[in-house]
Amino acid sequence: MTSRSARSLLGALLWLGASCSSATDVQVKPATIEPFPAHPGFDVGTYPGDGVLQAWRTSAPYEWMGVYLVSPCHKDASFSGRLPTIAGMGFGTAFLYVGQQTFEGQPFVSHGARAEVAAENMVTCSRTLLSTEQGKLDATDAVSRADLEGVPGGSVIFLDVEFMTTIPQSMLDYYASWLQAIVENGKYRAGAYVHRSNAVQLRDVALARYALLRRTDEPEFWVATWNNFSLWSRPADVGLEWADAWQGTGDSARQYAGVTVRVDESVARRASPSAPLP
Repeated sequence: MTSRSARSLLGALLWLGASCSSATDVQVKPATIEPFPAHPGFDVGTYPGDGVLQAWRTSAPYEWMGVYLVSPCHKDASFSGRLPTIAGMGFGTAFLYVGQQTFEGQPFVSHGARAEVAAENMVTCSRTLLSTEQGKLDATDAVSRADLEGVPGGSVIFLDVEFMTTIPQSMLDYYASWLQAIVENGKYRAGAYVHRSNAVQLRDVALARYALLRRTDEPEFWVATWNNFSLWSRPADVGLEWADAWQGTGDSARQYAGVTVRVDESVARRASPSAPLP
């Protein structure tokens, strides 16, 4: 395996070339080319396929990728069973669990047998489910899903909390409860994927709950806002010095080795944001 600096330099060169011919809303670093100061990564809502990852493994600048666990507001199971392949290709990981949201969820519709339709039409993603008790239930589910996928103990599970104009108390209760349940379970570490507008308030809730639990560490935060970003950014450039990762572009077409995928792009402090601490 090549060193990180060599891979970053190779990725920088290839990314500059690709960005000239593919849709982009990021800033391209001018004049000089140098290794990335942080660790670039990408995520996409459904598994892009083994062929895409194989093509991108050495041609794309990304060192890690988001991996979605089956969750209340992300029913897609295309990442299930793929962790050995992803890790075997040398990609780091950021595990995402999309819990309850403030928007009204839609029931999952099946065209299968009547019994399956009845079960799958149960609403499991809804603002009406935001509560302390549901936070505990979803944390237990997140741990079970991670166990099922063989996620290493000590890894970070990022609770995906989508943008909110105003954070209702029900979400704060749900989030604090989910966080506490992950901590008390002890197998995995807690993280959150949050919008920049909501990040400070949610972090304050997290730190207060960690203090209550007499924890000396802190949960990790992956912050999203899609402006003034490039793959040469650092997480703290999002305007929060404590950010562990910054997602700065969304749904952007990227082409490497002749393969195009629409992805979200991020930079992180570590080459594998969810990896257990050494």
